[in-house]
Formats: sequence, structure tokens, C-alpha cells
Amino acid sequence: MAVIGNEVLQFAQDHAPVDTGALRSSLRMERIEGNGQRVSVNVDYWLFPEYGTFAMAAQPYLRPALTATGMNIA
Repeated sequence: MAVIGNEVLQFAQDHAPVDTGALRSSLRMERIEGNGQRVSVNVDYWLFPEYGTFAMAAQPYLRPALTATGMNIA
């Protein structure tokens, strides 16, 4: 799981939109119960680039990271 988790993190960092760099640098890998991992984003506005707003087109970086590494995002 660690290898896949790191692939997801790297892909998300590589594809996160950059204005100030805060979004990209806030992406972190966290260990969760058992052998699990999750990517966390430590800025409040993370969902705006991911899903877009009425004034801004979406620039997804998390969902494509999961898809590119073969993770199921049901």
C-alpha cells in the first residue's frame, strides 16, 4: 500500500494547479488504521480547483491521481 500511496501523492503533487504553491506543498500522506494510507490536503480551498466554481473551471488533481494509479473511486 505504501508504494501505491506514494504514487497517488506524487501524481497529485505533479498535477495540482499552482498559483502560490501552497496547495501543492500542503499535500501529505497520512497513515490510517491498519495498513491504509490517505492523501490529506491542508488548505481550506482544496475543493475549488478539484471541482471548480461558477467562476473557475475545474482543474482536478486528486481524482485523476486515484484513477491513474488504478485505485477505485466509487
